[in-house]
Amino acid sequence: MLNTISNTPSTSFIQRGAKASSIQEQENKEIQEKNREMIRHWLKEPKDYLSITSGIDFFRHIETIKAREATARIKITAIEEYSQKFTNVSEESYQSAKAYIYKQMEDIALAVYEEEGKSDLFSMLMWDGGSMKFIDMAGDIKENELESSAREFVASLKTTNKERIVEAQGKLEDNLVMLRAAHMIAFASVLRFFTLADTKIPAENFQKIKDSLGIMESYMRDNFLPNEQGIIKTKNGLIIESSEEKGIRTLKITLPFDKVENLILNYKDKNHQTLLEMFEYKEKLSKDSSINSKDSLIQTLLKESKEERKEY
Repeated sequence: MLNTISNTPSTSFIQRGAKASSIQEQENKEIQEKNREMIRHWLKEPKDYLSITSGIDFFRHIETIKAREATARIKITAIEEYSQKFTNVSEESYQSAKAYIYKQMEDIALAVYEEEGKSDLFSMLMWDGGSMKFIDMAGDIKENELESSAREFVASLKTTNKERIVEAQGKLEDNLVMLRAAHMIAFASVLRFFTLADTKIPAENFQKIKDSLGIMESYMRDNFLPNEQGIIKTKNGLIIESSEEKGIRTLKITLPFDKVENLILNYKDKNHQTLLEMFEYKEKLSKDSSINSKDSLIQTLLKESKEERKEY
């Protein structure tokens, strides 16, 4: 009897192959996650990336951006115009849009790194993408430092301590400069990131990226920059008016009341109203001879009520 050779793979061979494939897939995931963490760090600290490379050719960087702006779908002028459709953007919408943009920047940079390594394009993306940390810093200043620096400046003006006044004014103006820079410089760099990466943007994500950038532009323009009258307002009620005439800078600050102060004011208003009512009633008693001045308020009301019932 002739021996036959089967072409069907054995079960054990298939299992070994599947196991090897699973191990390789797991290793690939781990490598990708390490790369993502590395890129996330470089986007937050671009100087750390530049320290391990030959740096970046800024002239070539600018020329590349100019060349790509001709055909890029996302660029500064286009987003400025597109953002007009988004009005009165809430803090929640802004934070959601910002988180989405940061995630897309990570994904795009990771894809470029896996394809090209530390190429010129990747280096440019790291440089422009690194500006997002300044947007976060400005947001923290707006929420946590701007009001306190304004309060300190106002308090310093009530003293004769010139050093304190100069220091307080400098701190407040530094905060205002940081807010302007976050929009005019840092966010502009984020837009350049997407201009450079135009061909790397996944088609299915393009519209949401464009919408998110429009939302960010609208919010930052309304909340980080002075309006046409040179006024910045915060949701807490802080108002800072800045003007300059003949080289003299003027700051006018309206501070919001604290919650406790508001409660005290409300209490005083109500108490004042109660006192007025009491005085008015006492005056009524003195003019009405039919009412004994010794009667209490309750006795008087009862008496009036009985008299009214007698009429019916």
